[in-house]
Amino acid sequence: MVCGVSTMGAFGYLTDLLIRRDGWVHRNVGEQSTYGWVALPLVLTALAVIAHCAIFKLPEAGHTYATLYFAVATSALLGGYRAALVAAAATVASAFWLFNPVQTIPDVTVLAIFIVNCLLVTGICHAISVVNLRAAEAQAEAHHALQLLKSEQLFRLFIEHAPAALALFDKNLRCLAASRQWSDNYSLGDRAPENGRDATHAMPGDWLEAQRKALAGEISRKEEDLVVLPDGREQWLRWEVHPWHDASGSVAGVFIFSENITAQKRAATALEESELRLRAIVESVEYAVIVTDRLGNIESLNSATPMLFEYSKAELIGRNIDVIARKHHAQGAPRVPKGAMSEGDDAPPANPEIEGIRKNGTPFPIDYMATEWNDVHGQAHRTVTIYDISERQAVDEELARAGRMEAVGRLAGGIAHDFGNLLAIIIGNLELAEPHIPEAKARVMIRKALEAAARGAGFTRQLLTLAKKRQSEFEEIDLNQHVSAMAVLLEHTLGSNVHLHIGLASDLWITRADPVEVDSAIINLVMNAGHAMPNGGTMHIETRNVTLDAKGKGARARKKSGDFVRITVRDTGVGMTKEVRRLAFEPFFTTHDKSVGTGLGLPSVYTFAQACGGFVTLESAVGKGTIVEIHLPRFSGGERKTCAKPPKFVRVRGHGEVILVVEDNVSVREVTIERLERLGYVTRSAGSVAEACQILREDARIALVFSDIVLTGSKTGYDIARWVERNRPEVRILLTTSYDIGDSSNEKAAPSRPIRKLSKPYSETRLANEIRRALDTDPLR
Repeated sequence: MVCGVSTMGAFGYLTDLLIRRDGWVHRNVGEQSTYGWVALPLVLTALAVIAHCAIFKLPEAGHTYATLYFAVATSALLGGYRAALVAAAATVASAFWLFNPVQTIPDVTVLAIFIVNCLLVTGICHAISVVNLRAAEAQAEAHHALQLLKSEQLFRLFIEHAPAALALFDKNLRCLAASRQWSDNYSLGDRAPENGRDATHAMPGDWLEAQRKALAGEISRKEEDLVVLPDGREQWLRWEVHPWHDASGSVAGVFIFSENITAQKRAATALEESELRLRAIVESVEYAVIVTDRLGNIESLNSATPMLFEYSKAELIGRNIDVIARKHHAQGAPRVPKGAMSEGDDAPPANPEIEGIRKNGTPFPIDYMATEWNDVHGQAHRTVTIYDISERQAVDEELARAGRMEAVGRLAGGIAHDFGNLLAIIIGNLELAEPHIPEAKARVMIRKALEAAARGAGFTRQLLTLAKKRQSEFEEIDLNQHVSAMAVLLEHTLGSNVHLHIGLASDLWITRADPVEVDSAIINLVMNAGHAMPNGGTMHIETRNVTLDAKGKGARARKKSGDFVRITVRDTGVGMTKEVRRLAFEPFFTTHDKSVGTGLGLPSVYTFAQACGGFVTLESAVGKGTIVEIHLPRFSGGERKTCAKPPKFVRVRGHGEVILVVEDNVSVREVTIERLERLGYVTRSAGSVAEACQILREDARIALVFSDIVLTGSKTGYDIARWVERNRPEVRILLTTSYDIGDSSNEKAAPSRPIRKLSKPYSETRLANEIRRALDTDPLR
């Protein structure tokens, strides 16, 4: 009895341990279900034990066998019928040999009954175990199907609500599943794609070919593809077509993914267009735009940069910006190579700290501006803009020179007026005295004095030209005729060691200028060139037609473009230093002895060219000679005229005509009256406008008024001319002056008829001819 109970307890503990450790879980059976199935055979076994003991009223041995039913039943439940048979055999053997050997017929009966009952319990327990296993398998299959259904629902939910166009197709290219975006794009409408409806007719053509490749196991993709949707809309798509496989590994269909990248594409296109516009703007500017890293190494540049610094683009990329722009040091500044000629190096750099350096080492002034910025990675960069301000400096220098000219002009006007009156007195008195001196030697002295006075008059004219106070008389001229005429005169003046070469353009255009000033400019340039060749050399005088582009360097500096007539004077003389070139056009600046030059030659040429609407350029280097070019605008206002030869003046005498001389300088008035009377005229005189008008009212004999323009007081010779035109229109007018101040009267009515003028100082011969020409003119016509 004790053995049976112990064995039953051991098997019961083992059963409970296996159940608690989920020994039945490998069969996918729940804990509640397992305990239910185990309880049933145990109950049946207990009934079998009760029946065994009650019916047969067994002795002690029967009770021993009865306690073993539980062990057999437990073995059957855990290990099946085989385990139950082994357990029954083991219990019978252990009970028979150890405790109750079979000795009597009741013992055999008890043993037989026990064996039969064991078979019965084993069968029942095995049947229950098989039923339980089948139920567990069915429950597991149901659970798996439920999980599969949930996964499919999640998959369809993911596909349907995906933010991209997704679709699944079978081998016949019929749609099995699709996202809403796919349905919207390819017109599936509200009909479910799993109906197997063919939607390939709405797809782009490239996808059909990609689907055929996918069915063959290939993957196709395109990063950017412009497609036209069924509703006519255009979209940029990024798409991929993949094959998908069934459980056997065979291709079961295709999976298509497409993403609408229209917004990204438009943004990228807009960014690209913006970059192109920005690059076009940067490329179109005429100044240098350079991008460097934080150390100053050049990363990119526009097309103007290589042109400005005379490098190629490849030569500058990767190099430090110090190669083309560096600080300027007074001691260590790079020197200009010998023989370098440029219009922009006449002035020092505007920025004393930074200057540009061209490939040949030539420095030039620049305007340098740098802006720092960081890219998206936080790396520092710098955008540098560089302007070549050589031309701006040239313009500033011209403006400054014009201001200085204006200051000199104000001074020159007063000097010319007083000096002209003095020369008029000197020349007039010398000419009056010359006939009364019988001695030949004295006559020679008087002639030399007259020549000196004439040179003084030339100096006065130069002052007036410099100050723009001389009244220019513009007319159409042929520069070739002036150069040819002056060459004959200057060839003997230059000396035998200077070889003069003349090169005239055969089809030279006509220009419009003052002939006197043209000749004066040619003389000044030729004389300067001759002085620059003290040991002899070669001088070239050339004329050419030139057309200047507004983008040209020289033209851009002076804002000049168009057709010009150019006269060039080139010598092989000593040349000029940079400092001399910078001061060459300054009034009164000269490198010659004061007895040779006055310093007004080049300034007068400069002023003359400016007055004509042209300009002057100068190129020179030490030991290389000098080139000066005058550009005068082409005249296209009429047909070409042949310039007449200047008339030969003959002293014409008067016939007793009455001339009113109006002059506020007593000495000038007296010498003028005496010269006119010697020419055969009757004179009356006045010292002011009011006095002159009073005489004109009283004396009807007056045929001509000869008046100075600049008079004492606020009235001028122009006021007399207006009064004469209104009150004595038959009277002729001839005005004279050292410089013409212009008609500054507030009266709106200017003289309607042209007024003749005679510049001071003048010779008696010129006075006689101008008086006669004025008298011979009918003022009423």
